[in-house]
Amino acid sequence: MEKGIDKDLFDKFKAVVQGPDADLLREFLDMLYYRHEAMDTEPLSPEEQTALAEGREALRRGDKSYFTPWEEVKKDLGL
Repeated sequence: MEKGIDKDLFDKFKAVVQGPDADLLREFLDMLYYRHEAMDTEPLSPEEQTALAEGREALRRGDKSYFTPWEEVKKDLGL
């Protein structure tokens, strides 16, 4: 496997991509990929890190009200 991809990470990815949160994982991966492609190499701000931690906790609890549905985001962005 490539540098930075250990077996545990790969196993987690496979499990999520085969479950009910597969679309969320794909959207998040797209966001990270395009951020990387844009050469935005600045580290995440403390606010961004907090927001990600809150999102992970909401996912752990199964609280879908924390998230904006993808269709609504696309509409807001005119996509």
